[in-house]
Amino acid sequence: RASEPGGHRYFTDVAPFQAYRCKGGHVIICAIPKFKELCQAIGAPHLSTHPLFEDEDIRGKNWKLCQDELEKYLIHKTAQEWTDILQGVGIASGPVNTVKEMLENPTDICKNMILPMMINQVTIFYFSAPQ
Repeated sequence: RASEPGGHRYFTDVAPFQAYRCKGGHVIICAIPKFKELCQAIGAPHLSTHPLFEDEDIRGKNWKLCQDELEKYLIHKTAQEWTDILQGVGIASGPVNTVKEMLENPTDICKNMILPMMINQVTIFYFSAPQ
């Protein structure tokens, strides 16, 4: 059984910079310097002028509230839909794939990032760095 993505926050004092819930999954968004553009793209321009999100330092301190507010809008589209929209306006983003989706992704397979290996007559998969 595959576990759910945790939306891990690697940098705890910045926002938005993590996985966010969306329709059917999660999308990674890194829009620290492009918060206004993110808010416009998701249909929530008012969030960019909210006093608790008005600059990077304040957003970082209020990251959980920022996450909750963003997810109210992100939940209406899939990770791929948001990725297309956000990348179209220059915001770093991408879908969070399950292991199954990753194993079926031709791009990952072509780059030899996923390599099958037989151990005791069982196929396991080895994940490597892109080549």
